Amino acid sequence: MHHSPFTQGVARAVIYGMMNVRRGEMLPDPLADGKFWTSDHTTSAERYLRPSWDLWGPNETGWLNEIVQKIRLTGDHYYNCKLEELQSVPLVDLETAVHTAWSSMRTKYHAAHGPAAKKQ
Repeated sequence: MHHSPFTQGVARAVIYGMMNVRRGEMLPDPLADGKFWTSDHTTSAERYLRPSWDLWGPNETGWLNEIVQKIRLTGDHYYNCKLEELQSVPLVDLETAVHTAWSSMRTKYHAAHGPAAKKQ
């Protein structure tokens, strides 16, 4: 399993894009009721990702597959690369890259919200 800066960069760019947040901006708070999207309408332009920043499992179930598909189909809109490059990356590598990107964002989110907010 290769962990390339390329797949990491694409994963991070797509997650930020789907959250509608620029790098360096405050990461969004999670939604209530176990929801991960601001709209239930999958085609809505106003539908943004709101990850949970505690445990990976619910995120993996709730949105990983959709983000991986987004990377495969439109990752070139978020990152300077060719779509063919993304489509040749094994699915498991994209999934790992998304998890790694989320993990670093989780650390950043909890650092910004103080130690009291941090859950292991």
